Amino acid sequence: MIELRHYRYIVAVERAGGFSRAALALGISTPTLSVQVKYVEDLLGAPIFERTSQKLSVTTSGREFIKAARDVLAAAAAAEEIGRYAARGEAGKVFVGYVGSAAYGGTLQRIVSAFRQRFPRAVVIAAEYQIEELPVMVESRSIDFALVRAPLAPGAAELRKIGLTDDSHVVALSSDHPLAATPDLPIEAGELADSRFVVPEQFTYGTNELARRGGFVVNVQSVQRTLIGVLTQVSLGGCAAIVPGAVSSSVLMPGVVFRELAGDPILSGIVGLYRRDEASPLVRNFLDVVGALERAVGG
Repeated sequence: MIELRHYRYIVAVERAGGFSRAALALGISTPTLSVQVKYVEDLLGAPIFERTSQKLSVTTSGREFIKAARDVLAAAAAAEEIGRYAARGEAGKVFVGYVGSAAYGGTLQRIVSAFRQRFPRAVVIAAEYQIEELPVMVESRSIDFALVRAPLAPGAAELRKIGLTDDSHVVALSSDHPLAATPDLPIEAGELADSRFVVPEQFTYGTNELARRGGFVVNVQSVQRTLIGVLTQVSLGGCAAIVPGAVSSSVLMPGVVFRELAGDPILSGIVGLYRRDEASPLVRNFLDVVGALERAVGG
């Protein structure tokens, strides 16, 4: 079997133009080097070098072998380098799950940007999921880190949490909604009692809190899986939705008007979730970056 050292020996002989100089560069004896090269030639069933008393030349098949040998050595060196970076937590992939509003408000982007600046050889793979899926995915190690919206479901109790942003809810109104035509003033919860609501499947806290404050039962017209789905339904006319404020500043959709809510803000923040027993050096480095950004990202 040809080993990595054999590739090094043969490339060294070709580079030096002879066995003696190559052996000196490799720190081995000339007879030992000659035996090792002959071993490879016997395995290949063809000579790599033509040996005469005047000079050493490379055969046609030898040139192809040496070209491949250089590729093998380059790949081995790259793998060794990547291994060192990975051992220090500086290379590899971090898998992040998030709810849509974490991207609309820029929290996800700021975290990943800061991480890439510190660890340019690492890659972050991010995907949007339903909020109830994310704690389970972190615990099962399907992903390494999650960005969810508070308040959290009981399923996240065993995970560590880090608060990142605070956000207040706003109301998204169809442009033909009666309240959309009013001056740009905060809307009282009770004014929305007769509205038909589009509710985000993954997060109903804002809608339920508005109804509690206004003393009414929510008239649900539609339930949507994503915030974009919620706004799209609102844009079709005749309804309202309670959404995170970050959405109003990042999504512009025809047929949708955003209004502030009167009274104490209905607060909800983005929270990071991760495992208590995280052992990956790369993920720990990612968490260090998130921790350093905790106050800055939150404003």
